[in-house]
Amino acid sequence: TAITNHSVGVYADGNSSHIDLSGLTTWNGRFGTSGRQSTVDGYAGSSIDVRKLTTLRDVSLNLRGAGTLPTSQITTFENQVITVNGRTVDLSGLTSLPNTTVILEAGGSVNLDNVTDITGTSLYSRGAGSVLRLPGVTQHAAGAVGDRYLRAETGGILDLTNVSSLVSETGGHTTYIHA
Repeated sequence: TAITNHSVGVYADGNSSHIDLSGLTTWNGRFGTSGRQSTVDGYAGSSIDVRKLTTLRDVSLNLRGAGTLPTSQITTFENQVITVNGRTVDLSGLTSLPNTTVILEAGGSVNLDNVTDITGTSLYSRGAGSVLRLPGVTQHAAGAVGDRYLRAETGGILDLTNVSSLVSETGGHTTYIHA
């Protein structure tokens, strides 16, 4: 039911390609000795069954084109990257995204309506039709590890309408805002 402290790559691509991880509930994807992290790559026409997976730490999600990977049940996602390219992803189970990078491309969209905390997170919306909205977020803090970026590029939209403050942490890290 768990992957703990192991770097694992899961990759499915093409029509009828299928990986069944339906019993997996928790994934801590950093290998302690090397620091290598895990990835889940779901591409056009493929399916990855992770219907019980609720917790991901140090696991990147790369979701491109039409494919199937259940995500609405995920309640914890920390310390990695979510890339959504040309598809819609439901991450409505999340309330926080600490130390994460979210990248929307080529009309990608993601439901993050319940997220209220994005401390240490970078956000990118790239390309026409890519709209990244975080209506529950009122503050962005750069976090304690590295600079952070809030970027809308080449027609992408980054909607942080309710953010009323930007906070720098004691390490002096900066949040850069680009459009």
